Amino acid sequence: MKTLFEQITHWKTIGEWKSMRKWITVTETWERYYNIVVYVNQHKVEYGYRYREKLLGSADFKQKFGYLDLEYLKKAQNTMRQIVPK
Repeated sequence: MKTLFEQITHWKTIGEWKSMRKWITVTETWERYYNIVVYVNQHKVEYGYRYREKLLGSADFKQKFGYLDLEYLKKAQNTMRQIVPK
């Protein structure tokens, strides 16, 4: 079983993601969550302990995603961890 993050990565890899975005309304939200989680995963090690709070305060993060709160970031991460049924 794959997580939603892994499934979206798969769809992007095989080129199906763009066509899916036309038919499924929630994909816009998933795309935003996906991009946030990718950014967090790339920079998590730099910030170490309490990385979420530090990332939310960084100028680069704010420039890319705007001013978000901790709950929004957690929701994005939790959504991307959901298991996708086959």
